[in-house]
Amino acid sequence: MENFGIENELEIIQAIDHKKYGELSKHWQKVLTIAFGKTKPNEVIYAMKGHLGEKADIYVRMNHLTRSFSIKSGRNVSVHTEKLSTFASFLKWCGVEEKYLNTLKLFHYGDDTTNGMGEVRRKISDLLQLYNNEIK
Repeated sequence: MENFGIENELEIIQAIDHKKYGELSKHWQKVLTIAFGKTKPNEVIYAMKGHLGEKADIYVRMNHLTRSFSIKSGRNVSVHTEKLSTFASFLKWCGVEEKYLNTLKLFHYGDDTTNGMGEVRRKISDLLQLYNNEIK
C-alpha cells in the first residue's frame, strides 16, 4: 500500500499557510479553534513542515502560539500509546477534575489503587461493574 503521508502534510500546509483565519474552510477553522482557542478572522496562520525524524509532521503558528501536529493517513487503524502519567497530565491541563483522573487510574491499573501497587488485578468485566457509576 502506497503512503501519501508527506503529500497530505504538504496539502495541509498549502491550505492554511499565510492565510487569514476567516479565509479558511469551516473544517480548518474548527480544527484550529480546537488547537488554539477563539481566533480573530484577520489572524494570519503560518504552517511549516517538521524536520525528518521529528515526531511532529507540521508546525502551525497563530495567536502567538506554536502547536505541533502529527498527520495520519491511510486505511488501517493506527493506535498511538502514551504513558498514563503523560495522558493524565494532559487531561489535567485540559481542566479534567482530579476525581475523574483517579477513576481513569483505578480502571487502568485494575488493582484498587491509582498507582498500580495493589496486590490483585481485577478483570475488566469486574472493573466495569465496580466503577460503573464513576465511569458514567
